[in-house]
Amino acid sequence: MYCEDCKTLFEGGQCPNCVGKHVREVAENDDCFLIQKEMLWGEMLADLLRQHEIPFYYKPVLGAGITMSVGAYQDSYRFYVPYPQLGAAQEIVDEVFSNVNEE
Repeated sequence: MYCEDCKTLFEGGQCPNCVGKHVREVAENDDCFLIQKEMLWGEMLADLLRQHEIPFYYKPVLGAGITMSVGAYQDSYRFYVPYPQLGAAQEIVDEVFSNVNEE
């Protein structure tokens, strides 16, 4: 299923991320949530997605006021890719960040 609120793919009838109920089958033209990463890792991921010609966009998670108080490097970004490219993008994430998550 696909959550229209947070753009997450999941199994079942209710989104486990946002507990949203605006769910439906995913469509070919849907943008899907890929991953949330801190600014430094996010810049690296953006570069890798560009190198692999995978279209994407990202949204900052923290607002400007919070960024000013904790610093830009504490900012993180939520990445989204078109549904048809989700598998290829997820492979990049798994390959690059599997070692990072183990540390």
